[in-house]
Amino acid sequence: MSFSSIKLKAEEDQIGFNTLNLFSTPNNYNKWMFTAFASYCSGTTLEIGSGIGNISKYLLSNIERVTLSDISDGYCEIYTC
Repeated sequence: MSFSSIKLKAEEDQIGFNTLNLFSTPNNYNKWMFTAFASYCSGTTLEIGSGIGNISKYLLSNIERVTLSDISDGYCEIYTC
């Protein structure tokens, strides 16, 4: 799924989407957020409110099994495997 099609699906929540998109670029911040709770995640992990995957990419790289969820299907489709 392309990022532009997710943007189209997120139009109903444009403020939320814009905020998630804004926070997608400061990678040091996202990595710091992940390290703050990474020690509590192992085995099978459920991320509730995964948005567009700003933190999810660290979970997917470091945790054995991850399930991502969000109220917006468009956000979830970006990391569908």
